Amino acid sequence: MKRTIHTLALCAIIIISLVACSGFSFKANDSTDGQNSNDKIKTSAIAGESTSVNTICYDLLSDNCKVIYDELLLAFQNFESEVIVSGSEEDIELVYRNILSDHPEIFYISGYVYKDKSNIVDRNNYIIYPSYTEDKDSYEELLSKADDVANSWIEKIPDTYNEYDISKYLFEKVIENTSYVTDTTHNQDMLSVFLFNQSVCGGYSQGYSYLMQKCGIPCATIYGVVDEENHSWNVSIIDNNYYMSDLTNGDSKFILDDEKISYVNYSYFNVLPDCVTDYVPSCTTISCNATDLCYFIKDNSYYEVFDDAVIEKKIAASLEDGDKYLTLCFATEDGLLAAEEILFDRGYIAKYYSSTSIKYIDSSRFHTITIFF
Repeated sequence: MKRTIHTLALCAIIIISLVACSGFSFKANDSTDGQNSNDKIKTSAIAGESTSVNTICYDLLSDNCKVIYDELLLAFQNFESEVIVSGSEEDIELVYRNILSDHPEIFYISGYVYKDKSNIVDRNNYIIYPSYTEDKDSYEELLSKADDVANSWIEKIPDTYNEYDISKYLFEKVIENTSYVTDTTHNQDMLSVFLFNQSVCGGYSQGYSYLMQKCGIPCATIYGVVDEENHSWNVSIIDNNYYMSDLTNGDSKFILDDEKISYVNYSYFNVLPDCVTDYVPSCTTISCNATDLCYFIKDNSYYEVFDDAVIEKKIAASLEDGDKYLTLCFATEDGLLAAEEILFDRGYIAKYYSSTSIKYIDSSRFHTITIFF
């Protein structure tokens, strides 16, 4: 991602990029040392009785994978030591990933091992042995502590807020209360956000999913690759449409006169469809083509062309509201370059904002200019 820092006059800014995340992995192998093939098999869900409601990744699965999902999910929720499922190895791994994507509250599983039981029971039958990082008592204690924090944030949401307003509030809340730190405890799950206020991409996205789901808005963590690096982000269903958000990169930082300053980068909230193509999911592909609730559309800060009068009005309104920064988004890179040339090279910015120095960041990925007041 290209993000350029600019200053006019005396100030200098250095950007700190948060694109890279610690690597994440899903563990699955067929090592079953010490397991007895005659051990009692514990079954769980009954076909047709789903334990998942309003979960994004579950809804995208085939009927057979949904059965596996329900069986594994119930086993995980009950801390069962083993469970038998019927399906291919690929199906089981896909389902396991989707469960972790849909259920941020299941932060106590580090992977699984499995044994092929096809020759004893039926074709494509496997015993799954989950690996838990917590027992049930410690899990409930940790979840209660996380809930106390999550509920304290949610309680502050005004009753008048709609789904978009709630989503934006929670996007801001996670970013404002979390610092990007690679070696923090539980950095791949939601506890890092709620209990330690430090995380990487896995924690940012799982924390956001948990808050959204508690507010009744379907939201999942999607694992994949961005700019050839492992990453995770979120897909939500807001007003019946899919939208993508990336809280890790939404937590943007720069250094000004040796002072590190953070700001919420709304380019990564309900991202415009043209900017989603750089995100490559590892397994679950969801098309986020809706635009009505993309941030820049909703904020009336998306422009097909540079219009002097419209931009002047937008900057004036932002200054009147006491904003510390303003982001303008243009439909094309040519529009972005034209805006930079008019605002800064020709000095038109002085018409809108009187200051001894003007600081701004541009992004070729999003065709945006962020002006700091």
